[in-house]
Amino acid sequence: MSLLVVLPLGAGAPLAAVASTPGRVEQVTVSSGEHGPEIQIRTSRPLRYRSQVIVGTPQRLVLDFEEARFAWRDSPLRPESGPVAEIRGSQFRAGVARIVIALEQALPHIIDGTPDGLRVVIRLPETGAPSAAPHGRVAPPTSAPAPTRETTTRPILHGIVLRGEDSIAYMEDPRTRRVTGFKLGDAVGDGVLEVIEERQVVVRMPSGLVEIRVDEPKAGAAAPVIQVTPGPARR
Repeated sequence: MSLLVVLPLGAGAPLAAVASTPGRVEQVTVSSGEHGPEIQIRTSRPLRYRSQVIVGTPQRLVLDFEEARFAWRDSPLRPESGPVAEIRGSQFRAGVARIVIALEQALPHIIDGTPDGLRVVIRLPETGAPSAAPHGRVAPPTSAPAPTRETTTRPILHGIVLRGEDSIAYMEDPRTRRVTGFKLGDAVGDGVLEVIEERQVVVRMPSGLVEIRVDEPKAGAAAPVIQVTPGPARR
């Protein structure tokens, strides 16, 4: 489930000027807070964003900033300890900058607007108390359906070419046995391609989100594994 959160514009800011100038996602830092790790996302101005949780291993919190340019580091940020496995970002598509927070375990979180951008608090379970999502603006792990394992109609992933918003996933439709290049938002068999990452994709199927890895067994596939080189998608 995607949650659209609209942040108010700063007092006195000319609306037309702010709207006409793309914002920037400039920096991400991690620190220790009272309730758990706190992730500060600094932006050049208040930005609208969408957030969604992809439940899997690892669990991922995805933040898409609208009318924004990605201006942070290219390599992932990996904290030395704690539940945050890594934080990475990219220019997801034209006008949308994406930040992905990967967690070692399923944990709730809180998102707060700050004068400089956003603050994401990962809530750790209290010592001696059962793990439970706190009240307030919290997106618990159940905010998105867990990826399922479908064996009959789910596509087969053969290769991935990462090129930002033009990334391509080469997948085989189990019904036609044809390997085709797909981009984000394309229909794939009975589903829609929603996420393309370095070693896996996420497809929204009728039963929910399906996580497909490039290195998982391809039992029953008629076509051999192909070696993919960058090039235009075959549609």
